[in-house]
Amino acid sequence: MLTDRNYLRTLPTAALLDAAKYANNELALVLAERLIAAQNEIARLWGDHTGMVAYWQRKAADATLDAANQAARHDADI
Repeated sequence: MLTDRNYLRTLPTAALLDAAKYANNELALVLAERLIAAQNEIARLWGDHTGMVAYWQRKAADATLDAANQAARHDADI
């Protein structure tokens, strides 16, 4: 039963890793599939966060520019 790939896919990660003590080719394939899925999810989350960081950097730059323009106008009015 521990060599059936469909059965191994149903195991929680901790149990799957515990079963790795008795590794065979099917287990190696399932572990590889899990790692690839995790890598894809991490890449997606990284992309989301990278986009958010870029957005807030633009907002901060705009706010800094607005503050500099207001200060320059204020100085010109004095």
